[in-house]
Amino acid sequence: MNKIEEPSTLQTNMTLGAKGDPLLDENKNSNNEQSMDCSMLDLEKNTLKKELLDHVSNSKAIFKSQQKGEPELTFEEKLTIARKLLEKSHCLFLSKFGQYMKMEHLEYFNKSQDYETIYHVNRLQRYFNNSTRHIDIKNRRYEALKTLIEKGDYFSECEMMKRNPLLYEHLVGQYLTDEEKKARDSIDTKSVNYVDILMETIERNKLEDRLKSQQKEEDEVREENDSDEDDDNDNDNIRNSIVETVPKTNFEKQNYQQWGEELNEIKKNRDKDQKLQNNKIHKISSQEIKLLRQEFVTNMYQSFLDGKDTDFDYRYMLC
Repeated sequence: MNKIEEPSTLQTNMTLGAKGDPLLDENKNSNNEQSMDCSMLDLEKNTLKKELLDHVSNSKAIFKSQQKGEPELTFEEKLTIARKLLEKSHCLFLSKFGQYMKMEHLEYFNKSQDYETIYHVNRLQRYFNNSTRHIDIKNRRYEALKTLIEKGDYFSECEMMKRNPLLYEHLVGQYLTDEEKKARDSIDTKSVNYVDILMETIERNKLEDRLKSQQKEEDEVREENDSDEDDDNDNDNIRNSIVETVPKTNFEKQNYQQWGEELNEIKKNRDKDQKLQNNKIHKISSQEIKLLRQEFVTNMYQSFLDGKDTDFDYRYMLC
């Protein structure tokens, strides 16, 4: 019986071999689909990589330090630098060029398992979100403010005076005694060299130039306001001249005379108040001087937090 069944079994196996094993066919199809999926993913990733590198290379990012007078890097040179850094280290690339990317470019790094790369991706996601970005910037500036206050140099009286000399003069400088001004401006010639003295002289010249510039701006604003007041006074004079040309009854004359006397009285009081104000500048209490000094310091703190200190490099707080 076994000998008779052998040809039939062999024939059945040959038939199956000819038609194909369903399990083998399914495995082959699955492998083909996976291969196609991988190819598509690789294509999408390469496309994203190209878009990312092109975008960064067209940005205002600093690709390498250059000497003054050196020609600007071409697009191809920037592209080469960016590509090499990306292939070398995703972490370094994100650290250097992250803020010049787009939000969608972060998808290129999503599957990374590197801790530092994940950190930069999360950081940049907050950076590209306007609301969280502004919060982060404010927090960084506040932390920097506290650090600078502790160090004492940036927010010393002399350094703040250099940054805003006109405000300093209005709130602090004009109330200092001659001895206090001398102590503020003195240079310890025993502990400094010629270069230090030269640099200090340059800084003082810059301070004087900045003060003159601020005073000029303030004078221009004051002249503009005075011009507006003069226009108002001219209009009042025209109205007065019109009133004077109209015949008046005794009652009207009396009222007009009384009104003129009231105006003169108001003018006298205003002049008196101005004189008192001028005298007050030189006669204020020590407590008021402290309050004015504190107002100056508070203004300087706020200027830093608002990003208005033009000589300070805020770039490292952006991202």
